[in-house]
Parts: sequence; structure tokens; C-alpha cells
Amino acid sequence: MKIKFLFVLLVITVFIAITAFIVSINRETRDYLLMSGHPEYPPFMWQEGDKIVGVGPEILSTACKELGIPFKNEFTGSWDQVFKEAQAGKLDAIVALFLTKERKAYLDYSVAYAKDPVAVFVRKDKVFRYRNWNDLVGRRGTTTVGDSYGQDFDSFIEAKLKMSRLKTAEDNFKALEKGEADYFIYGMYAGLFELKKVGLENQITYLTPYVTTQDFYLAISKKSRYAKDIPAINAIVSRMVKEGKVAQLTDKYLAYFEEKVLDQVRRLAQTGLAYYYKNGQRKAFEEFDKLDGMFSQENLYLFVFDLNGKCLAHGADHSLIGKNLIGLKDVDGKFFIKDFISVAQNPGQGWVGYKWKYKQAKEIGPKLSYIKRIKGSDLFIGCGFYPEK
Repeated sequence: MKIKFLFVLLVITVFIAITAFIVSINRETRDYLLMSGHPEYPPFMWQEGDKIVGVGPEILSTACKELGIPFKNEFTGSWDQVFKEAQAGKLDAIVALFLTKERKAYLDYSVAYAKDPVAVFVRKDKVFRYRNWNDLVGRRGTTTVGDSYGQDFDSFIEAKLKMSRLKTAEDNFKALEKGEADYFIYGMYAGLFELKKVGLENQITYLTPYVTTQDFYLAISKKSRYAKDIPAINAIVSRMVKEGKVAQLTDKYLAYFEEKVLDQVRRLAQTGLAYYYKNGQRKAFEEFDKLDGMFSQENLYLFVFDLNGKCLAHGADHSLIGKNLIGLKDVDGKFFIKDFISVAQNPGQGWVGYKWKYKQAKEIGPKLSYIKRIKGSDLFIGCGFYPEK
């Protein structure tokens, strides 16, 4: 029996090894350009499913189409992993990045196509005087793993600053929220997007002047067969910049998150409010509670609480109705019902980020909920979405 088990284990191990080898060979002998980028740096690039979307991917896709270059867009892992893949030649192109001496050793850069301001993010109740880089010295800083902010500031970080690196922007903002860091260095646009996702835009702001404003480029691995196409790609990118198409793309993707995601959540909550005002509390709660009713849309649903933390309606979990949940914590220990109440009281509407189970599933993930006070009452309505779904 033991010999049979060991034999089966050996066969499985060999199969996995052969499969990994074949995938590696196929990837390295591919007949298309493989592009990827940062998983959370909107509007220039971010992950949606198994792809990277944003300004950078659309620019490179446009160039590839015009040049007749077959291409594939894939999410390949963390930002740090993207550079490792490009350096090894397993990834052909990075869709948006800053220029550094280290990266230039294994990447061929395009012409610049956009400017990205990099900011110092701080808690609103912990703002400090900031005039230049020297005002960061002696304070606890943080930024994301793998990120670079230009050769000059990178060198200043190395020589002068006490800087830790955390995996995601959310991790860094949470460190700020908990007082574990004094500031977070990150792209201004991407940071503002992330603050909305995690529901901290009322707690965290950024300082001026900017730390730096860097150019964004495309880059091709020097080991890629498509490195020879950089001059032709440059001609297309330069034309797109001159014609204002890159600026249009930036505006398009800046609005994308707001219009396609946050606005959908707000609309459902506002539609629920209109139904409440028209039909009264009893009928509204009956409709909000229906698992397949008019206010149940995939992972979206409505909930209603009073300002004491009692759940009065819930479109996903009826076991919560009638209970006072003010002491409820998420897996990170966050009292998010108390945060709901704070937002409902002042300013009356806003966003709260926390972790909660997906509708119809036991899996837990980040959630961002829109909270709005019901006028003339001590109640508030809420609707949330899961950024990773």
C-alpha cells in the first residue's frame, strides 16, 4: 500500500513538473507580444480579472494593432513580479512605468506619453508641514513593494528616509489609518482611486507640493523579439500624444471607476431611498429583504440600520435583521457598523471600507459600502460592492 502511494505521488510530481516546463516553453516561444503592468495603479493600469486595463494597455494595444503585431494582455502577478518576468524575458512589455537606471539595464523605453504626480498621503488629523523632501526625514514612511519614483527620489529614500514597503496600496493606507506610519508615498491619481475603494477618503489626504512628477513610458524587454519595434511604436505613441488622444484616454479611465462602479452602487441606494419615501418603511423593508427582488443585483443588495446599530433590513442575510450589531468587527478587527453610523451622522453620506463575506458565499473579501442617512429619521441605508469581484 505504501509503495503504491509513493508511486502515485511520484507520478503526480512528474506530471506537475512536465506541465510547468511545457507552460514555460510555450510562453518563451510565443508568437505574440505579452504585455502586463501594475495591478493597482489607475488610471494608467490596474487589474480587472485576468487582464490589466487602463491608459497604458490601450496605448500599447493601439500601437500593436496598427503595426500588425499579435498581442495578449495578462495579469501576471505583483508589480515586483512583473519586473522579474520582464528581466527574464518571460514578459515582453510593461504598459506604464517610470524610468530608472536599474530598469534601463534590461528594458528598452518608449518616448514618454503622460505625467504622473507622486504625492505624500497623510491622515487628516496628522498633517505636518511639508515644503520639500527634507521635511520627510525622521518620520515613518511607507510605500509599495517594487515601486520607484524616479532616480533622484529613489536615491534620497535610500540615503535619508526611514521607509518600509508593504505589498498593496490598501495595506499602506491601513498602516496610515492605524498610526503605524506617518506618511505614504504613492501616485496621486492611483492613491485617490484606492482611497475610494477602501472607504478612507474622509480620513486621509495628500500634501503639496508633489514629491515629484514623473513621466510614464512603455517598455519592452531587451530579451523580447519585439524590442526592434520600439522605433515604430514610438512614432505611434508620439502621434497619439500630439493629437490629444492620450489625454482623452486619461480622462476616460479617470471617470471609469466612478461611473462604472461607484455610481452603480450609489444609484441602487438612491433608488431604494426613493422607493422608501414613496411606499413607506414597511413595504420598503419587505422589498429590500428579498434575495431575488428588484434591489438584489449579483453581489449588490441594500441594508438599513438605525443610529444605535440595529439592523432593520438586509438583502443578503436575514439572520442579522433585528439584531444590534454595533459591536460587530470584521476579520481585521474594524468596528465597521460604528463607522457606518459616524458617516450617517456627519456628513450624512459617504463610503466605508471593511471586509465581509460575499453574497451567497462564505468567502470573505474587501467591501466598500455607500452609506446615506434617511432624511427625517434616525435610520440610514447602505449598499456595497466588492472591488475584487
